[in-house]
Amino acid sequence: MARPRSPAYPNFPLEKALVMISDIFEADRRNIIDRETAAKHVGYSSLSGASDKVLDALKHYNLL
Repeated sequence: MARPRSPAYPNFPLEKALVMISDIFEADRRNIIDRETAAKHVGYSSLSGASDKVLDALKHYNLL
């Protein structure tokens, strides 16, 4: 049986996170934005479980 992944472990590698954070930065530069706007910049239409996982991974890497 596979060992379960820790809940604090990011869902994708750092390289993918850097691509996503560059999309957010290109859209808003250093302006303060809310979670819903950040989710829209990385391709989600609104906040959902999937977008929360992406934003949490970006936060884990200290990119947000």
